[in-house]
Amino acid sequence: MLRYNLSYMSSLWYLAVSRYETIDIYYNSECWEGTYQPEEGKGSCLQCPAGTHCNMTGLPLPNGNCSAGSFSAEGALACTSCAAGSYQPEEGKGSCLQCLAGTCCGSSGLVALLGICKPGLFSSGGSIACQFCMVGYYSPLICSSACFVCDVGFISRRGDSSCQRILHPPIIFTLHGLVDSFTESSERRASFLFLLVEKLSLSNYVEHIIVSVRSGSVIVELVFYQHHGSTLLISDVVARMRASFRFGHFDSIGVEGLTIGDETISKSESAVFSLLAIILISTFCFLII
Repeated sequence: MLRYNLSYMSSLWYLAVSRYETIDIYYNSECWEGTYQPEEGKGSCLQCPAGTHCNMTGLPLPNGNCSAGSFSAEGALACTSCAAGSYQPEEGKGSCLQCLAGTCCGSSGLVALLGICKPGLFSSGGSIACQFCMVGYYSPLICSSACFVCDVGFISRRGDSSCQRILHPPIIFTLHGLVDSFTESSERRASFLFLLVEKLSLSNYVEHIIVSVRSGSVIVELVFYQHHGSTLLISDVVARMRASFRFGHFDSIGVEGLTIGDETISKSESAVFSLLAIILISTFCFLII
């Protein structure tokens, strides 16, 4: 009963006082994560500066600077590693530096450039890795940001630092079917290249390069690249290719036509040539008998 009366009287007193004055109640509050306050008696906290981190409440100062290879924005709880393609050599930074063209930064958290692009390779700004120059392009310098196209009458392989003069007339194969059947990973393309090596007796010193593949059936532009020290002449390779086509060695992969320079050999001419060859061989054998 006493507890109730006291409580009742306290309530009356509170109501009486509140009619004539306002009672303000203040609470001390800790700074949130991502903020700090070095002075007493302040009504707000400060955002942690970019390049620092504040991962606790109630901080009088930021926890510390971001280390090299990392960064943070203003008010960050933690530092973030520089992404692949960028780097940061200094502490306490709010952003990372983009890797320069001609260089590569293939991992995260880098404090320096990972490497430079060698001749035959290139990269654009912010690249993770250097890339090979494509067929028909070259790069003679280190730290290249782009590759140069070979002059007319010259050719390069993928990743070459220079171009080589083409030692034969243009070679164009025409195959039946759709161009989608002759992609780089297709079985048909692999069979075509295997037959070239086998029928033309190509060695390690003479390399076949597919310059382009176009639609309209499958039109394959081919170039032969001769390495230093080769004893196999390009002219001999072209002669073997002409003979192989005429004897139908490429029929199994759907080759319909072959053009070498201004010379075009149609399928019908191949058949006639084969028939004449059979007749001559049969006549020769008959005369011997």
